[in-house]
Amino acid sequence: MEIDLFVRAREIREVNEQLQRANAELDAAGRRSREEQEAKDRFIATLSHELRNPLAAATAATELLACDMPEGHPALSVLERQLGTLVRMSNDLLDGTRAVTGRLELVRERVDVRSVVEGACADIRHLFGHEGRTLDVGVPGEPVIVDGDRLRLAQVLTNLLSNALKYTSPGGHTEVALGIEGDRARLTVRDDGIGFRPGQAEDLFGVFMRAAPAGPDTPEGLGLGLAVARTVVELHGGRVSAHSEGPGRGAEFTVTLPIADSGAPEPARAVVVRPARRQLSVLIVEDNADLALTYRTLLQRQGHHVTAVHTGTDALTAPEDCPFDVVLCDLGLPDIDGYTVARTIRTRPHGEQLRLIAVSGFSQGSDRTRSRAAGFDAHLAKPLPLNDLIDLLERFDAP
Repeated sequence: MEIDLFVRAREIREVNEQLQRANAELDAAGRRSREEQEAKDRFIATLSHELRNPLAAATAATELLACDMPEGHPALSVLERQLGTLVRMSNDLLDGTRAVTGRLELVRERVDVRSVVEGACADIRHLFGHEGRTLDVGVPGEPVIVDGDRLRLAQVLTNLLSNALKYTSPGGHTEVALGIEGDRARLTVRDDGIGFRPGQAEDLFGVFMRAAPAGPDTPEGLGLGLAVARTVVELHGGRVSAHSEGPGRGAEFTVTLPIADSGAPEPARAVVVRPARRQLSVLIVEDNADLALTYRTLLQRQGHHVTAVHTGTDALTAPEDCPFDVVLCDLGLPDIDGYTVARTIRTRPHGEQLRLIAVSGFSQGSDRTRSRAAGFDAHLAKPLPLNDLIDLLERFDAP
């Protein structure tokens, strides 16, 4: 009996040692997995951020060309379509990573979904005009108010419309309908494209999933748009679903969101490009020379006096030579970052009177919180629509 107990004790000790070794190996593997995932996340985020600089410059230059050619040009419409596609792919690349890791953030406000639908459809409508596709939009007469992130909700609809574009043949038709059902807002995007097998509906919302392999009739894509759309909708307390009667019979995507309490938000003020009411002295701090030149050209056309520098060091010496009204500053500069530039400027005489605008490819809620803490008055995301910049300067100049 004593021998049996000794043997059993030894066996238990050996099993415990094996379990400890196994746990140690699992911990090590977990650490490696986390480190690898974090490295991948950093790489994708950095890649997306680096893509935004040339995209911002190209987008801004295209808008300037559009101003110079009011009658339009076939090449200009091609540039606008392709740049829009690149911008959406860059956003999906970054947001897809955040969606998978649960780090996608919302900046909430009271939003009338009608304005989101009208704005997103207006931005993408010219793409539907290509190759004879049509887009019909229906919104109710009364406000559809939700507690949500306006930009993220627009991204959801843009992703759904981009999906319809990919899988609808030339001459195809897409419908967008917004309504209220009980205590929910209901947004539907319906197309007459290639459709999918009914059992495939849930799979479409997976990361890197596509309704059909890339080919002549189905353009390539990242397969992230629907995954990002679902994450954004669920963060709003809503649901998104897909339905099709089968291949070749079109597709329908439905988003439902909880309605907020009654009362409409203040409508967004329309942006109109026009000469500024008052000439401002503006400092642009941007290491991308093409982008700096484009911003400078646009603001000079508005009547502002503009100086452009390409490093944080030059930004900190420039105000000593000229009293600026506004500083438009990139955050990812080659020497010192934009946060340091802002904090340093704020400590100087008259530094509190300056208007500081952060411009960056990193524009999540945490990024905006950090820029506010550094002393920035506003935070604009790249690629920056030039009209948004003009609108902000007008609000700064308002009495």
